[in-house]
This record gives sequence, structure tokens and C-alpha cells, in this order.
Amino acid sequence: MTKKLFLTFALIGFMTMVGCGGKQQLTGTVTFSDDNTPLDRGAVYFSTPTFEAMGVIKSDGTYTVSSTGDRDGIPKGQTFAVTIVGVDDVQTFRASDGTTDSTRTSLIDPKYGRAETSGLTFTSDGRTRTFNIQVDRAR
Repeated sequence: MTKKLFLTFALIGFMTMVGCGGKQQLTGTVTFSDDNTPLDRGAVYFSTPTFEAMGVIKSDGTYTVSSTGDRDGIPKGQTFAVTIVGVDDVQTFRASDGTTDSTRTSLIDPKYGRAETSGLTFTSDGRTRTFNIQVDRAR
């Protein structure tokens, strides 16, 4: 009986590591909807109530998703809310009192910063490895 129980747990553990519920890597490109040029900075977040992963947007608009866990990627078989944040254009200026200050101007429509308004979701099916996103510019 003990041997059977051990083999059962070993099989379950092996199936979990090999793909029944593992993670998949995800890459993509973020571009502007009006002219298809790349968004050259920021981050894309994929989240559920219990999991979050992110990809830093590079200067060519590409990103690769990494989780905060022990393996890269996102869990298979889940639907993620997708948000995009951290895409500010920073302008530094000297105030009249001599101090330096800065202002931030969003490069994209602020709706992409909230799951409730972004309109973006991704379902991790284990096969789809690319998720390209088009965003509207800030008004």
C-alpha cells in the first residue's frame, strides 16, 4: 500500500512539473493604434486575483513576461486582466524658487492603467506564445 501511495504522489508531482498546469513564456509588441509605431517604454501586467506577472517594454516596443515566482512565464489555463503602466514622458524644469521639479505626461490613454477600463484580456492556452497589443495615444 505504501509503495502504491508513493507512486501515485510521484506521478502527480511529475505531471505538474511537465505541463499539467505549468507556466508558459509570453512575448509581444506594444504599438500605437494610429500609426503602428512602437511604445518605447513602460510595462505590461498580466494579473488574476492570485497571480501577477509583468513584462518591461523595451525601446522597440517588445516585452517578455516574467512571473514573480520561481519560473518565467504565466500559468496555463487562466484568463488574465492586462494593464499597461509606467509610460510617462518626464520633463524636468527649474521652478522660480530655484528648485528642480518634473512633470509627467502619459504617452498612452490612461484607461490602459486599470483592469476595469483597459479592455484587454489574455487567456493562456499553452499554445499561444505571442500577444501583440495596440494602444491609443493620450489625448
